[in-house]
Amino acid sequence: KQWLSVWVLNILFAVVEHCFTNQVGNTYYISKILLLLALMIPSAKNARVVFDSTVMKFLAKNEHAIDASMERASKFAGSILSELKHIGVHQLKSQGAAVAQSCLQLMTHAQEAQRT
Repeated sequence: KQWLSVWVLNILFAVVEHCFTNQVGNTYYISKILLLLALMIPSAKNARVVFDSTVMKFLAKNEHAIDASMERASKFAGSILSELKHIGVHQLKSQGAAVAQSCLQLMTHAQEAQRT
């Protein structure tokens, strides 16, 4: 769990860097390196402490909103797949039944994988 925590926190740093590339300066990068080094010391378990007190607290507080967002995204993706399946089958029928059947199977498999 220690290393998982380190990597999750490192990814959060990367997201911050990506979003605020123009605003971060040298002080940020020096601070980041020092903090990551402190998080990587296994005996101190700093990563677990920071992870549990920040990331886990945030996830627990927002669990229902996150689940609802994931459900909406899943339904949206499913509707897009369904529409693509309909359009694709219609387009491919004119090019041959064998090609259309292969694509239909691929799209059906994608929908089934999306449901699980």
